[in-house]
Amino acid sequence: MKCSTTCNLKDSLKVYVKPLEFGVKLGYRLSTKPRNKETGKWIRDSLISLGPTYIKIGQVISSRPDLFPTYVTDELISLQTNVPCVAFQDVKSIIENEYGKNIEEIFSEIKPKPIASASIGQVHLAKLKHNNKVVVVKVQKPKIEDTILNELDVINTLLKLFEMFQIKKVNDLLLVLNDSCKNIKIELDFINEKKNILLFQSIFKNSELVQIPKVYSKLTTKKVIVMEYVPGIKIDELKHKSLNFNGEMMSKKLMTTFILCLLQSGYLHADPHAGNISIINDKIILYDFGIVAKYNINIKDALKDIFIAFLSKNTDVVINRVLENDIIFMKNSSATSVSELSSIEYVTLYRLVNYLFEYSETLDINKFQSNLLSDNFLDVDNLPFDINPEMLLLFKTFATLEGVCKNIYPEFNYFILIDELFNELLDVDVLSQKISTDIKFLLDQFRFQPKQDTSNDLKTKLQSARMDQMNDDSNNRYRLLMIATFLSTLMNVISSL
Repeated sequence: MKCSTTCNLKDSLKVYVKPLEFGVKLGYRLSTKPRNKETGKWIRDSLISLGPTYIKIGQVISSRPDLFPTYVTDELISLQTNVPCVAFQDVKSIIENEYGKNIEEIFSEIKPKPIASASIGQVHLAKLKHNNKVVVVKVQKPKIEDTILNELDVINTLLKLFEMFQIKKVNDLLLVLNDSCKNIKIELDFINEKKNILLFQSIFKNSELVQIPKVYSKLTTKKVIVMEYVPGIKIDELKHKSLNFNGEMMSKKLMTTFILCLLQSGYLHADPHAGNISIINDKIILYDFGIVAKYNINIKDALKDIFIAFLSKNTDVVINRVLENDIIFMKNSSATSVSELSSIEYVTLYRLVNYLFEYSETLDINKFQSNLLSDNFLDVDNLPFDINPEMLLLFKTFATLEGVCKNIYPEFNYFILIDELFNELLDVDVLSQKISTDIKFLLDQFRFQPKQDTSNDLKTKLQSARMDQMNDDSNNRYRLLMIATFLSTLMNVISSL
């Protein structure tokens, strides 16, 4: 009994030692050895040996060549579809257990070698017995749910341990981990993925730009899903395989698809790494609908408002929108507008938003980080607000998608793209509301302001900065559109009298 207890304790300790050992070795390697392709391979192999949860982390990193070194991202790309597979006999057993019948009764043929293998499952080509159609069969790897949940527990425990030693950023990481845990549990249910596929087929049923593979509902279970075989070229391989590849056009098409889908339907494919996106005849094929986020009409309108505020470079409107729509929550107050913020809260948000404005124009992430770290007023490890957990997945999704777009077109800028999509993002009601808001804003700027309390000195010092924003040349298109819409509305009213 004593031996059994000791062995269990050793096994328990091992699961904690491995990630800690990886962290120590990584730090040592980066400080003593060349940062080259070999280091990237070592990181990739280490993540594979740590398990599927760490592989998913590697997938996210691989999609951000703008944030991480290319010697790392180039090697981690293989984690999207080329993770070591499990034996076909195990796959066959899972299929037969799920269907309750021999595999030969369902498929006339199934290839033992998978065409893709990722963190949670692997994909095999097959032919349906009843009609001989070529399909793909995605099967969960054995005991994958227990493995991932155990790994998440380990990471959670280590983060809480670091929290005890007051290691910075742990609270943010715990928040992300909790969100990841919830999403992975959803992703492990292929019946949920089937429902998501049917939903997106409905959304894009009339699209000439997007194709969603058909799903065979009667052959889908919690651990097995069968879909039509729709081959294509992986989006990150197009520039090497297609002579006519236009990275700028394709990156715009891809981001446009996701933005309009979110704003028009309220749904978002939330795992858009390059392994889940292929192209055929300039048509986008989307795979893997394990994680789909739904945002209600209020969030959709809030995002439209924030986009508009960003285009107009109006700091106060951006702050008001993120507060009143619960995108962020202030830690020490219940403020829902600029007027309710303390001076410190206001200046913190003001500086952050303006750094984001600058980043939207320069796309220089290093400059953005440098601005944050060198700003003596900001304490980036102790900001006075928390981000709404529901928005974390949205931010992560578009960060991943931005990485994919920049990989195929390094100059990609989704802020410019949103500007180009302006007319599609807004409807008449929203435009009318914006006109009223702009007029009120202008009146407020020229209205006589009484002498302010000394506690609001910081706000007072920033009044001139707000006026400067109104004169920015980049606002001209926005202002002209507002004026044109106003005149059009006025003419319609007059003609109806």
